[in-house]
Amino acid sequence: MATRLSQLGVPVKLAIGLDPTSHMNISGRVAHYKNYYIANGFGNRVDRGRHFSGVLENVNVEKIPNIGHFNIDKNQALQGKVIRDIRAALQAASLHDTDAHAGRT
Repeated sequence: MATRLSQLGVPVKLAIGLDPTSHMNISGRVAHYKNYYIANGFGNRVDRGRHFSGVLENVNVEKIPNIGHFNIDKNQALQGKVIRDIRAALQAASLHDTDAHAGRT
């Protein structure tokens, strides 16, 4: 989805993946792609594709208690991390917009 949005010229500030089960390469202009995966389960790391520009972060969450591939989206500890990621991206975008409007880029 992030790749397609980038192709359409839509800026993607943050994209988050949850335990992808097949090998993936992220491409396009994504400011930050964060992949939460379970290394000792079904999940895989995501690799940087040829045309990727941005920050790629793979986070192994296998040490979070009671987390598995089939409940990763329901795990409250991980939900908290995702919400913090979203808030941080929104805050960074807001600060960037404020600086741009003030003539500071």
